Amino acid sequence: MTSPLSLFYSYSHQDEDLRDRLETHLATLKRQNLIQQWHDRKILPGEQWAGRIDENLESAEIILLLISSDFIASDYCFELEMTRAIERHKAKEAIVIPIALRPADCTGLPFAEIQGLPKNFKPVTTWDNQDEAFLNVVTGIRAVVQRIQERKAVRSLKNPFEPLSGRVDDPMQFFGRDRELQRIFELLESRNSVAVIGDREIGKSSLLRAVYRDCQTRLGRVPIYLDLNSIESDEDFYEELCHQAGVATCQGARLKRSLSAKRLVLLLDEVEKMTWQGFTHGLRSQLRGLAEGADAPLRLVLAAGSSLDRLFSDGQDGMTSPLAGICLEERVGKWGDREMGEFLARKLRGLPIQFTSEEIERLIEESGGYPKRLMRGGYELFRQYQYR
Repeated sequence: MTSPLSLFYSYSHQDEDLRDRLETHLATLKRQNLIQQWHDRKILPGEQWAGRIDENLESAEIILLLISSDFIASDYCFELEMTRAIERHKAKEAIVIPIALRPADCTGLPFAEIQGLPKNFKPVTTWDNQDEAFLNVVTGIRAVVQRIQERKAVRSLKNPFEPLSGRVDDPMQFFGRDRELQRIFELLESRNSVAVIGDREIGKSSLLRAVYRDCQTRLGRVPIYLDLNSIESDEDFYEELCHQAGVATCQGARLKRSLSAKRLVLLLDEVEKMTWQGFTHGLRSQLRGLAEGADAPLRLVLAAGSSLDRLFSDGQDGMTSPLAGICLEERVGKWGDREMGEFLARKLRGLPIQFTSEEIERLIEESGGYPKRLMRGGYELFRQYQYR
């Protein structure tokens, strides 16, 4: 159930009877748990009245200024409560609603710039039927309450363009790479290892996670995912690989024996890290040895920004680099306008926030076909809608 909105009365005690009548007319909103009203007559004996007023004025979501000549003449109402209320209204921390109770000269006063109630700001006491005047006020307040509740509901929505990291782990969110995913599995089923090649932010990590998710079902092999961003050396690599494979940390012939009875797919993200100091030709040769052959314990799926033979210049005696020599490349290209439009439509499906056609065109143009850029642009635009 939605929490009621806090409503604060700023008024002169000379208008207490009129305030009581307004509070009575707001009973329906109170019974519907839409508002929770507060005024200074709710201060209990022993409480600091100034502190309680300030506390509730600062926390109120709707502030009613009950306007009369006595309100304007009151230094406390005008200089303190009204001034702070207007500040919070301008900062969009609360909504101020001036309510004309009795005739008064409001020319040039700060609240005169804010739309008030009743209709045409005609004072309640000048209506032939004051109940009709109060009903008009209540109708206006109800509309404000509904608008605030709608805004709260929109702001509580989970942004569909998360995570901003761009990597998609949720299978329901995987989109636009079915052809590439099918091709990778075809290569793996043909006893090959694969290098997924593409620019940064193009979706390689999401593809690797999709392979990881479906690997055991489609290949009968257990997947191991290593993000090389968190691995600093050969030693780290062997330790993490052996840990996930369920064998004692080792390398060389001992590692080959330990894995010989296993059927694994090793997915390596950010494989460029292997060009850094701390990683050796020996590690890449070991991986090739573990992945080569029809009955090899490993199949490799590597994600890189460029071809492996360009990335690793460690071929020896005229031969290609170990990883380049064993991995078939699958290129991951940019999205076209159709894919990007479908992606945005899917993300926004069923939500109260919908982008305009002009906004969609701008997002597509600015993303340049890169899914992660489109994700970031969609995230920022969705957030703007939430906090308008």
